[in-house]
Amino acid sequence: MSKLQAFVDGGKNSPFVLWGGNPPAHPTMPYYLTADEVKNQVNFTKDAGTVKIFDAPGAVAAHEEAYFETAVVAINHKASGRDRILKAFDWGWTGKGTTPTVSKGTDIAGKDSGLNIKSSVSSRFDNIVKNDYSTYVHD
Repeated sequence: MSKLQAFVDGGKNSPFVLWGGNPPAHPTMPYYLTADEVKNQVNFTKDAGTVKIFDAPGAVAAHEEAYFETAVVAINHKASGRDRILKAFDWGWTGKGTTPTVSKGTDIAGKDSGLNIKSSVSSRFDNIVKNDYSTYVHD
């Protein structure tokens, strides 16, 4: 029988924190990017901009299956006091990192992205976030 693990990447219940002895990327919210990374990877003005997203999870090579769901979040969206999910992405691998779970994915600039891009997160995503950050809410 397989053992499944689910956690917020860089979150307080992640291997990065529990096994690595590191502080969470954010102490109270499920944000992967630190404030310095946001300064370097996010360029947004009013309603347009770019967010540079990159991840190379090394643990994939040690697991038969690895599934990910990533969200781009507008923190304190329009000074509402609440976060808003702007986009979400499903991605991953099977076969210890040899076979992508999304064969082609959503086209980005005319190219297959390898990501299933969607407008909202799954209930599974919300359950994992609630396990790590029980008071976190988003629109």
